[in-house]
Amino acid sequence: MKLSLLLVILTAVAVTACTPAPRYTKESQRTISQRGQPDDGRAVADYVRLGEIMQSYLGRPHSGRSGSDRALDCSQFVRDVYREYDRRQLPRTAAEQARTGVRVNRTALRYGDLVFFNTDGRTISHVGIYVGEDEFIHASSSQGVIISGLDERYWSRRYVGARRILGTSTDR
Repeated sequence: MKLSLLLVILTAVAVTACTPAPRYTKESQRTISQRGQPDDGRAVADYVRLGEIMQSYLGRPHSGRSGSDRALDCSQFVRDVYREYDRRQLPRTAAEQARTGVRVNRTALRYGDLVFFNTDGRTISHVGIYVGEDEFIHASSSQGVIISGLDERYWSRRYVGARRILGTSTDR
């Protein structure tokens, strides 16, 4: 059963890999859960569920742009996703979240890793969740929850590191 589910998901990933998909909308033909490949012992269904949770936030406004109860900032977005995913309690700020889990090299990023940026010129001030294909989902102060590329000029210049919180010895 698990093997057949894995084959179905991998087939869907292969079929959609050649299909262009808008990066900033909920209408993306490729879901976030289809981007990553589980390689830490978690079931494929766990990654699909994590992707569905992240995708449900796409388009949600940033807290600085809206008085909406649905609005959130980058670190709250990450906290909410992981609280919903596995009831994990992450620290409140991006700087505090950068001290959780295990440090990971950019070349070894895996689906679900937290990626950190210095956007204020002083310290770690932004966080997102890596979704594969050199992309991450985050709460942008100007556009709400979107997917961006780590290789985009703005983000590549501000990237400071990543932490793995899934599949580590400190993972519950």
